[in-house]
Amino acid sequence: MCAGRGAGARHRAAGPGAVGRAAGPWRACRRTEGYLERFPQGVLFGWGRVGPRGWPALRLQEASLPITSRERCEQAVQRVARTAFCAGFGEAYRADACEGDSGGPLAGFVDDRPVVLGVVSWGHACARPFTFGVYTRVDSYLPWIRSHVTQVPQKAGMDGATRLV
Repeated sequence: MCAGRGAGARHRAAGPGAVGRAAGPWRACRRTEGYLERFPQGVLFGWGRVGPRGWPALRLQEASLPITSRERCEQAVQRVARTAFCAGFGEAYRADACEGDSGGPLAGFVDDRPVVLGVVSWGHACARPFTFGVYTRVDSYLPWIRSHVTQVPQKAGMDGATRLV
């Protein structure tokens, strides 16, 4: 579990300026029941297109996106693997991942420290209404990550978080 310091740990998305606070090691948390529900929003970071027909970003972009329930997501995009989740606004043209963002992080923050929740995977279009972006759950792949990323120290904190970078 990635509970942060004490029972009152702040699980949240970050507003503008999250990139500056995200310097240093990023963590991922081992999977626990109800884990994503602690993060009503995530912050997407990416260099992808700025809009469906736009050019790739010249600077790292960030956007806060609500994490969507599995039921609502599957109504919009059909079947979603258990190792994935959805984020986005659904009913409005708003921020979303786009071409060039694939593989980038969707993070939450615990006590102002970034926690990687997901990795941009796929979507039907950029910022279209009635659809969501699909993200791979990083916690589903922690054993594989740990076994393949040997050059990164495998330190786990008291809360079970693993440093990824």
